Amino acid sequence: LAAHFNRSYATAKETLYASALSLRSAQHDWDWTPSANVASIFSVNQQPSYTTLQNTGRLGFSKRLAAGGRLAGSLAVSTIRYFSGDRSLSISSLAALTLTQPLLRGSSTAIAREGLTQAERNLIYALRRFVMTREDLQISVARKYYEVLNAEDALEIARASWNGFKTSQERSEAMADANRVNQFEVDQARQRVLTAETSVVSREEALQTAQDNLKLALAIPL
Repeated sequence: LAAHFNRSYATAKETLYASALSLRSAQHDWDWTPSANVASIFSVNQQPSYTTLQNTGRLGFSKRLAAGGRLAGSLAVSTIRYFSGDRSLSISSLAALTLTQPLLRGSSTAIAREGLTQAERNLIYALRRFVMTREDLQISVARKYYEVLNAEDALEIARASWNGFKTSQERSEAMADANRVNQFEVDQARQRVLTAETSVVSREEALQTAQDNLKLALAIPL
């Protein structure tokens, strides 16, 4: 319950997830990136009158290089079909390979991979923060739970003490009626009973506070 409703834990978990996505996106920039597209154009011309269908297909790829450059290649094929006149078919193709390499700024491997390196750092920081937040949450909930148990034990001890003082008071009052003890001893016994009652009330309040703190940590209605 605490892990499900705790805001700090949820924030740390979402930050970890977002950092992992950012790292995957940065890694994807260094993968081979394919591309493809197909297009068709049907055209009718009135003067002079002819009708054509043009189809174009293209395949390509790109790849970032460790030295900061980028390699890109493409192969395109275009066809034109004439539906009037000589009804010929025209086919053309184009292959291209491009290498772009900076010579000064951005030419270092460390500079080129800085975005990926920073994304890896962010994921490590987010993972560390998530683990610490989870540990803190576990310790906090366990501490609040044991505080409830301690408060219950303290209340039980206070009630036992009150019962003992109450019995002692009754014995003192009976002995005072028999003129076997002085009245001030009875008054002292009554004072001890009142003090014990105050302690019981205080322990009950402490137990209620500890229970409320645990409920708040678990997002349980008070």
